[in-house]
Amino acid sequence: MKHTHFSLLFVLFALFGFNACTPALPTTPNPTITQHQATVQEEEQNIKSVATHIETSLEEKAYLSASPEKMKRYENKMKSIASGIPSDPEYQRIPLDTEEKKEWFKDLTFRLWDRQITRQQFLTEGLKRFPAHLHEFQFIIDGFEK
Repeated sequence: MKHTHFSLLFVLFALFGFNACTPALPTTPNPTITQHQATVQEEEQNIKSVATHIETSLEEKAYLSASPEKMKRYENKMKSIASGIPSDPEYQRIPLDTEEKKEWFKDLTFRLWDRQITRQQFLTEGLKRFPAHLHEFQFIIDGFEK
């Protein structure tokens, strides 16, 4: 019996030793929260950087706008290229059926003509928008080289 009391007493002391009291929480934030905050700050910086780049691009576009004489030379070249379309049986009209698409195309071809972009950049940008018109974009590139 003494042995049982001793075992019971030992178990009670052991239980009191593990009484589920935990030390106070550390005053430093959770590392995952800190990492998340750092990631959020980094993303905010990236967004600001992209916004600055877009603003700069818009300013550059305004700066690179052409004089009326230059636009007339560009338009004449585009008419010359377009005059060759009927003799190319493979040429399929690019569906520029909205003002926004027409403005995009005019801007893209002007930048190619004015050497603001390379032929490869012209082709890449054109195919992003109209992937089925490789021949037509190549036709325009070839027309500017004549």
